[in-house]
Amino acid sequence: MIDLAFMVSATDIPDWGFAEVLKEPFIYPLDESERKKLWDQSPMSKISNIEAPVLLMIGAKDRRVSMANVIPFYNYMKTKEKRLKCYISLIIIIH
Repeated sequence: MIDLAFMVSATDIPDWGFAEVLKEPFIYPLDESERKKLWDQSPMSKISNIEAPVLLMIGAKDRRVSMANVIPFYNYMKTKEKRLKCYISLIIIIH
């Protein structure tokens, strides 16, 4: 997951973020405090601190981590000239 706050509205398992990060039952839509807690635990919120090379492996048809969740991360890394490789699988694999 790149952005947990975004993931809640774009995955087939929105309750996962609530269970893992918020430790509370899933209720949609998110309120601002829930959104902030999810964002604060997301890799996207810490992206400016990344120094190591990053390998992204994305499934084009992944229902759990959509490409829309990963694209902002990829674009940021590229604009900051960070070392990044990205592979997109067009093969449908159950996640």
